[in-house]
Amino acid sequence: MEAVTCTTKNNQQTVAFGQELTIFQVDDIHQAMLLGIDFEKDVYLDLSQIKEFDTTGVQLLIALNKSITSNGKKTYLSEVSEDAQSCLELFNITDLFAAAHA
Repeated sequence: MEAVTCTTKNNQQTVAFGQELTIFQVDDIHQAMLLGIDFEKDVYLDLSQIKEFDTTGVQLLIALNKSITSNGKKTYLSEVSEDAQSCLELFNITDLFAAAHA
């Protein structure tokens, strides 16, 4: 899987991350997100594949959330791996993201 993929299906925009959200991938991920995300729509984050997560990855998610919410939209967590969930909880940022609705 690529570092990040951005897709839109049935008007639902999803950003799916690969296995790593670390300083080593953040530039590539950031560029792909800038090209692939419509900041005028809600975004669903798929963190289900993440196995490695560091503070740079946390900063990237916080910045993404800020960009989306500044346009009056929401960032949802749709799927989260155990490793990603642990990191989100460790940095106490789980509440930044809305729970995905069906």
